Amino acid sequence: PGPDLLSMQAIAAPPADQRARAAVRYDEVAKTLVQALKYQDRTDLAPTMGRWMARAGHQLLDEADLLVPVPLHWRRAWSRRYNQSGALAQVIARQTGVTVSRDALRRVRATQQQSGLSRS
Repeated sequence: PGPDLLSMQAIAAPPADQRARAAVRYDEVAKTLVQALKYQDRTDLAPTMGRWMARAGHQLLDEADLLVPVPLHWRRAWSRRYNQSGALAQVIARQTGVTVSRDALRRVRATQQQSGLSRS
C-alpha cells in the first residue's frame, strides 16, 4: 500500500503503544507552560521541559537510534519563528546522546491547528 493508505490505516486503527511516557501531568500549569513555549516565544522553557522529557523517557531513549522532531509546515514555522519540538529534541539529545534528525520528515500540507478542536 502507498503512504496515503498507510496513513489512513494508522489514523483509523492507531497502534497500541505500551511504551508511551509523560513528563508531567497535563494540568493547567503544564498547559500554560506548553502554550508559552509554542505561542509566546518562551524558548527559555525548552531546556527545563526537555530535561523533564529526557528523564521521563530515559528507558525508551536508552534504546533509541534517532530523535525526529515533528516538523511544522513552512507557513506555521514562519509565524512561530521556531519549531518547539526541534528545540525540545536538541535538549533531549544533549541529555541522552541520541542524535537528532531534523530532515527525516517533511510536512507538505498546511493542516488545521489542533488548538480549540473538539475531541472528535
